[in-house]
Amino acid sequence: MGSAPQGSAQCDFGVIRGKPGNAEVHLTPQGGLNGGTVTSDAGAKVKASKGGDLWSVEVNDYEHYRIPEAMISGG
Repeated sequence: MGSAPQGSAQCDFGVIRGKPGNAEVHLTPQGGLNGGTVTSDAGAKVKASKGGDLWSVEVNDYEHYRIPEAMISGG
């Protein structure tokens, strides 16, 4: 998060898979949450790209996540 180097921390996660190639990924940032659940609202700036078998997701130019394709597809 923030100015920390990408890939410098890991977080707990869960996955709910839907139709092939679709999934909800639920993340808990390192250190936990303050007061409950965090979700991206309709106004959030989300960028996603895929290189090889790794998705890179950026939320509001602050949060950075790397998600392996196997997490999405179950492979």
